[in-house]
This record gives sequence, structure tokens and C-alpha cells, in this order.
Amino acid sequence: MFSVAQAFRLLLSPMIATIAIGLFAGCKDDDGGPEIGTRAFALGFTYFSHDGTATGLSQALDVITKDADLLVAHFDGGVPWEAALQDDFSLYPQDLQAEVTGIVNSMPPGHALYVAVTPIAFKRDRLAPTRGSNGIQTFLPPWDAYAFDHPDVVRAFRNHCRLMIERFDPDFFAFGIEVNLLRLNVQGDTWKQYLALAESVYVDLKKAFPALPICQTIQVEGYWSDPAAQSIAISQIATSTDLAALSSYPFADARRYQNGSVADPALLPPNYFASVASLLSGRPFAIAETAWPAEDIGTPYPVLVRSDEGRQKSFVDLILSEADQRNAEFVTWFFSRDYDAYWESTLRTQPDSALFRLWKDTGLYDGDGSPRMARDAWTSFLSKVKQ
Repeated sequence: MFSVAQAFRLLLSPMIATIAIGLFAGCKDDDGGPEIGTRAFALGFTYFSHDGTATGLSQALDVITKDADLLVAHFDGGVPWEAALQDDFSLYPQDLQAEVTGIVNSMPPGHALYVAVTPIAFKRDRLAPTRGSNGIQTFLPPWDAYAFDHPDVVRAFRNHCRLMIERFDPDFFAFGIEVNLLRLNVQGDTWKQYLALAESVYVDLKKAFPALPICQTIQVEGYWSDPAAQSIAISQIATSTDLAALSSYPFADARRYQNGSVADPALLPPNYFASVASLLSGRPFAIAETAWPAEDIGTPYPVLVRSDEGRQKSFVDLILSEADQRNAEFVTWFFSRDYDAYWESTLRTQPDSALFRLWKDTGLYDGDGSPRMARDAWTSFLSKVKQ
């Protein structure tokens, strides 16, 4: 199972990452809205450009400024292992340095920041590749043969996390993305090696940054694919996460929404999120990433998934209600706008076009930039006074 975060790292143009420095400075103050009621959690988006251009990035940042109070930065495309082992950020790829610096220097006023990194590869089945220039990911020796608990891996990844935290000064930090999918895809020894890495890195980071919420994120659909085994795996990370931070894209679960069926949030069981959150009881709740399509998903995706604006709004209502009931820390809606333009110009001819098609129409704004029904539900919550 692939995640939207993984697709995002493939979709984000290195050119857009490089020019982020200048564009973040153009953000305006939130013009607000009627203050009705209160909310405990922040609302956020990633800064994905819907058309792969500087203009698209600027528009994404404008949406984050007006329709959110959280900016989300996912780094799910490998680790610069050698540079991290040397503990030297100046050796990181120049475009990665530029992306980080752009966010740091030009955060929208009054916004919180959630940053996520991971030592796990794109397919959640092995150690992450080396992240090179222009976002290129390569499984380079000796890292391609190292286990998760190899001393150099532990040292390099710990350094990588610390370097990112020191530069970003985030409000929330994840050092593992959808980690339970690794357990779903590999044998027990690899999972045990990952657990050793996670525990070591978590302990060291908490010593260095005791006030920072540090977590690993859990993929809800991964849990529901094998609740018995996944319950054990998720419980095993409980000692190394401060949050019950969930990733969820239920519409992409072909077991639940089979070919040609309507993906309706009303069909999700009442305990859909509670079953996972209960395994990390006592940890504050968060939705690390989520989305729902406002249109049908079709070719080249191999499964026909039917949806519409009404069902997208129903899912926004559901996820925000869940967050409200659980006094969540934050909710991330991954794509603010449909990436129709980028699909037509670039993505439909790529080898992973079926994957990219899955999330194309999940924006709270459609491809033309018009707000959808779900956006109104989202901003209605945003207008509440955050406590």
C-alpha cells in the first residue's frame, strides 16, 4: 500500500522546492472569520503545487495562510545517509537545503509547523534509499545492505532528525511515517531491527528536545488489513511515540470499497479510528494525513472508486468530529487543490500514473481553484477559537 506522502515526494518538482525560499515570504495574514465555539486542534495542508510551477506553489501557500493554521512538511523520499553520518547539513543536497531554508525563513504568520521524516523506503519494505540531488533516490552501498539497527544507520538517522529539528524548530515532529506498513510487508527480524532503531532514536531525541511532541505515524488501513498482527506491532511502538498520529485514506482500501462500488464514509465502522487509537491509549490524538476524493477515480487506476463532493464533505465532517471528540493536536488534509494541471502536463505519462491518479481529485479546491463543499466545512472549524 502506498501513501499520499510517498506520492507527494515523487510529485514535488525540485525546481519548486528550490524557489520555495522566495515564495514563502509572500504569505499574508489570515483574514479570519466568525469565531464560533472552540477547537483544540490545528488544521493544516502540505505545500504541494497543483501544477508543478512556482505560481502553483504560491497559490498553495496562500490556501495554507487563509484556510489553515498549520503548515505540513513531509520528507518521505530518502535520507542523505553519508552527509547525515558526518552530521553536516552543508553536505545535504542543495535543493533539499533550499526547501528547508525556505520554510524556516518564511513561515506564514501565526501558523504551527509539523515536520515528518522517515528511515523507511517508499514501498515500506526496507531501509530508505540515499536522497541525492534533485530528489533522486538511489540504494547505494553500503547503506543498501545495512539493517535498520546497524550502528551507522542509528547514528546517521539520529543526526538527520536532530539536524532537521534544529533548523525547523517544529511544533510536532515525526521520525517515522506509516511505520506499521513495514511490519505488514516484512519478516519479523526486519521489524525487530526497526523497533531497535526507533527506540534508540526516540530516547535520544527526547533527551535533546524534551518539550517537543515526537511521534511515529500509523496507517489505519494497514491496521484493518490484519488487526491481530497489527495490534501487536502498533503496541510495540507505544513506548517510542508521544502521539497517536494516524494516516488514513479509507477510499483506497479495495477490500472495503471494491471495484465499481461507491466509497461512502457512512459505511466505515464506528470504531474505524478508535480501534487504532486505543492501542496507543494515553497519547494525544492526531490525523497526520488524510483525504477523500470529490470525483470518481478511474483509469489508469485499476479499481473504479465512485465518489462525489457530498461524500468528500461527509468525510471532512467525520474526521473533524473525530478530532474534536478526541481533543486532537492537529489534522492534516494532504492536498489543498486537485492537481489536474500537473496530471495533464506530466503525471499521466509517468510509470506510476495509476498511483498518481488515485489522489488527483482529493483537493478541497477543484482543479480550477473553485472551493468545494468540503472546504466550507473545513473553514467552519477553522473559524472556531483555538484553545
